[in-house]
Amino acid sequence: MANRKSIASVLIFVGSALCFFLPFVTVSCGGVTAFTLTGQQLATGTTLTQPQPFGPPQTQKVSPDPFAVAAGLCAIAGIALSLIGRRLAGAAAISGGVGSVSLLIMRSRLNDQLQSQGQGLARATYETGFTLAVLLLIAGAAWNVYLFLQSRRSSEANRLAPITEHSGDDHPSVQSESPPLNSERQTRICHHCAQPIRATARFCESCGRTAEITEGSPEAQISLN
Repeated sequence: MANRKSIASVLIFVGSALCFFLPFVTVSCGGVTAFTLTGQQLATGTTLTQPQPFGPPQTQKVSPDPFAVAAGLCAIAGIALSLIGRRLAGAAAISGGVGSVSLLIMRSRLNDQLQSQGQGLARATYETGFTLAVLLLIAGAAWNVYLFLQSRRSSEANRLAPITEHSGDDHPSVQSESPPLNSERQTRICHHCAQPIRATARFCESCGRTAEITEGSPEAQISLN
């Protein structure tokens, strides 16, 4: 599940995607506004209908701009990658960077087309939706770069953390890999009735007499300690 920092990344990319429904560019000719296109219209294409002073309205088909399509897909990809979490922050950062660059390329291509087709009379004015989309995609890229670097530092810290405990003289203590011996499960033979009794028992459970403590038995070690 995404944490708070990843949720912030989701919100940034959601904002950039919503900007595509706002006006992106307004085209004017000779100082007169011809039409305004949203980011969604640039990405999917549209048909414009322009009234004429004389005769029927003139229609003009606007083909989808491939770089607007790429920018919209990058915004959607950034949302999906951010929902997965910080482990894909690097990919989300790439999506934001590619999306912002795609919009800038789209702007440059559109300006060139207007200059060539409008003979210098057509002019494009880029609206708030375009500006916000570029800024939010850049912000999404920067934020996810930060998350990626933070995740890398956390991984390095965990990998370099000491795995051995240190004793009082600052030297690594050697720990036995074998499990501790459970003396409760060991048995010995009662010297009076020859029945098995627990190694730690002081009295025989069969005859009730005092069990003899021999050297090296658990009782002897306990009494010495």
